[in-house]
Order: sequence, then C-alpha cells, then structure tokens
Amino acid sequence: MPSFESWMGRLRLNLPGLTLLPQDLFPEFKAASVVIVDMTSSAT
Repeated sequence: MPSFESWMGRLRLNLPGLTLLPQDLFPEFKAASVVIVDMTSSAT
C-alpha cells in the first residue's frame, strides 16, 4: 500500500494540472475552434 506522503505527492502533482493545463491551452483551443465536452456524470 502506498504511503500517505506518496499519495499526497501524486495529488499535489495531478490535481492542479486539471485546472492549470486547460487555462494555459485555452487561447490555442479558442484560436483553433476546439470544443471541450464535459462527459462527467452528475448522477448521485
């Protein structure tokens, strides 16, 4: 089982990427008329 420190290290690496990467790429996406489709489920 991974240690808590290992898990937190991965979380600190991956979680900001979910928001920072799209923000950085937005101008290029907009210029290329790229459409981002959110296919997450909101079912409870």
